[in-house]
Amino acid sequence: MGRLRSTEFMPYAPTLRGTERVNHEDCPAGTDIKRRLYVTRKEEGNVVAYCHNCGNSGVSGGASRFRLAHLPPISATSKRERLEMIGDLVKSPTTWPKEMRLWLKECGIDLTIATKYGIVYDSVDRRIIIPTRDESGDLVMYQSRRLYGDGTPKYLTYKEKGAYYHHALMGKGKNNTCIIVEDMVSAIRCAEAGYAAVPLFTSTMADDIYLTLMGKYDTIVVWLDNDNATVIRHSREIRKRAALTGVAPNVLRVGQRSDPKHYSEKGIIHIIEEVML
Repeated sequence: MGRLRSTEFMPYAPTLRGTERVNHEDCPAGTDIKRRLYVTRKEEGNVVAYCHNCGNSGVSGGASRFRLAHLPPISATSKRERLEMIGDLVKSPTTWPKEMRLWLKECGIDLTIATKYGIVYDSVDRRIIIPTRDESGDLVMYQSRRLYGDGTPKYLTYKEKGAYYHHALMGKGKNNTCIIVEDMVSAIRCAEAGYAAVPLFTSTMADDIYLTLMGKYDTIVVWLDNDNATVIRHSREIRKRAALTGVAPNVLRVGQRSDPKHYSEKGIIHIIEEVML
């Protein structure tokens, strides 16, 4: 039995006492699609984790160098308004730090698009906030992305317990094709290029996503980052399983490319059309 690094489980630790079950990304025992990593915050604040797939475990003290991303407790305030209550959020792009504007530019996101999708700056933790909303417009998840080398994890994630947060972003003109991507920014880029796009927020695909996509599209294109052997293997597994289960008449995969956010809009369209030939 080995040790889990705190960065493997702390982003999923409950803010209050309780247990969260998540897929163990890059589990050494093989792909985990059954949420076998259990992350528990004890009454005294310590966090313990155990993976029932590989048997590795970990523990972290309640005090941390970084604040776990969390939404305020449920109140009379509606979900869609709660994002306004997180930290000191800066909505105006003209006052965002240059590091944030540069990162967005490198991802092909101009300030108009960033505003359209509700991206804001958390001036307390100095992180980018990227929200995810359901089909009704309610906030169901958000990620905060590190901007500076301050020792915090690159991404911190909070999701509403029991909420479904893999709804497709809908583009205009090419919605008979759905692109499966790893992150929200890549999904935004594909949607802006005209496609429907589903973000996984990891490199594996859970059962409920397959079921949600079943019969909705003529073509499914799996386009992950392909930046390491594990992601490439996961990408191939997603394509194979989607094809075998008949999610769509055509299931394709983009290989040997980084994820969509690293290409221009014309580049995204060209790559997808190339794969569909």
